[in-house]
Amino acid sequence: MDRIDALDRYDLKSFLHNPLRHEGCPPSYREQVLIPFVNRILAKHRDATVLDLASGVGETGNFLEKSGMKIVRLDISRPSLQKNGGEAIQGFFDNLPVKEEAFDAIHSGGV
Repeated sequence: MDRIDALDRYDLKSFLHNPLRHEGCPPSYREQVLIPFVNRILAKHRDATVLDLASGVGETGNFLEKSGMKIVRLDISRPSLQKNGGEAIQGFFDNLPVKEEAFDAIHSGGV
């Protein structure tokens, strides 16, 4: 089992739990964190591109997309990334295969 397989909590074969049935972002997080984040970023960058670290099952990335941002999802879970579609990177935070300053902002919640 490689490093990604061992840590992939969305893969039923892993030794961690599988929260794919969880849906929705808590309203308090959306109101207290995401909406102010969106407002700050879009005030500076009309066509903002945001890296959503540990995108999971996609609630936050979907919310950010609906707010008008281009989202690139990063997660260790292939099933999670396939569920969400769009531009995605399977991997870890410690060795991102992206150019420096490729994103206008980075969201990292629940990591």
